Amino acid sequence: MSDTQQYWVSAHRRFSGEWAVMTFYERFEQVVALILANVIAVVVVISLFQLIRAVLVLLAGEAFHLTPRFRACSESS
Repeated sequence: MSDTQQYWVSAHRRFSGEWAVMTFYERFEQVVALILANVIAVVVVISLFQLIRAVLVLLAGEAFHLTPRFRACSESS
C-alpha cells in the first residue's frame, strides 16, 4: 500500500472513531462546515475560471487590434 493510501485509511479510521463519540449537534456542525467549505470552494473555482477567461479575452482583443472604443479616442487626438 502506498503512503497516500495509508494516509487516507488512517484518516478514515480516525474520523470514524471521532464520529462515533460525537453528539448529534457536533455531527450537525461537522456536516454544515463540510457543506459550507465545499460551496466556498466551488465559488472560488468558478470565479477563478471567469477571471482567467476575462483576462484572456482582454489580452487577445487588445493584442491584435484596438477596439472601436479606443480607436475613436486615438483618432480624435
